[in-house]
Amino acid sequence: MRYIVTVKLLENLKHNPKDKKMGQCPVHKKNHVCTDATGAHHSFLISGKSIEDVRKKVETKFYITRIEEVDEK
Repeated sequence: MRYIVTVKLLENLKHNPKDKKMGQCPVHKKNHVCTDATGAHHSFLISGKSIEDVRKKVETKFYITRIEEVDEK
């Protein structure tokens, strides 16, 4: 199964929600563009056996705010 995981990073003092900055997404190791690179919340796709499996993988690195199962049909 695939899941969309939304995580919250530490607050960024450079973040202005009315003036979002496009750039390197802080949760990806590769060069992934983000439309709000300085924002606190970021989402990504991840595969796992269950929501609990994904939670265990991600919570060691990030504070999870949401996990959603993606319909693969």
